[in-house]
Amino acid sequence: WDVETTPTRVPRFAGLKLTPAQERDDSFFELVQQPYACGVAYWRDGTQHVQLWHGFDCLEQFSSWLWLSRREFAHTFWAAHNGGAFDVPLLMRHVFFREDRVCRFRVTSALELNGAWIDVGVTPLSESGDDAPENEIRFRDTYRLAPAGLGTLTRDFGVAHKKLDDIPWDEGGVDHRRLTPANCIAERARVQKYLEH
Repeated sequence: WDVETTPTRVPRFAGLKLTPAQERDDSFFELVQQPYACGVAYWRDGTQHVQLWHGFDCLEQFSSWLWLSRREFAHTFWAAHNGGAFDVPLLMRHVFFREDRVCRFRVTSALELNGAWIDVGVTPLSESGDDAPENEIRFRDTYRLAPAGLGTLTRDFGVAHKKLDDIPWDEGGVDHRRLTPANCIAERARVQKYLEH
């Protein structure tokens, strides 16, 4: 699984009305990573399937799909390369620990190493809100298990979908520095190809 983000400039002080001069002053803002696309690849009956979600609510879309598919994916783990330092914290912030909405999962275990979540277990809640431990799902960080670049690993292990690196923007590649909140949704086809690999 993978999450794509774009840096978004947000005010450091919520609720503070900024003057026009302060609006131009970067010290009043911080850059946060705004998820705009999420994708998962999984195998069923010998065939690889890919699910993709686009939009600034992509992690919420993913978690809704995962909850609806909770029985199918019970006792599975979802791997993301460097996910413990990037993807999993985003999932926790945008889904598991949001105060403004009800979460359909309970974090049941979390193992951290040097600032990265290497293994996080979640239990989907049943329709009545009770834990359903028989459907536990785990999120793991493969970088902590195999500390090498994803391009190197996909090449060395001979996987069908190689990491797409160094493909120029004009040839359909993804340059995260060129994707912004203003254009990331419009660039959906390019991001979809990137996520599928």
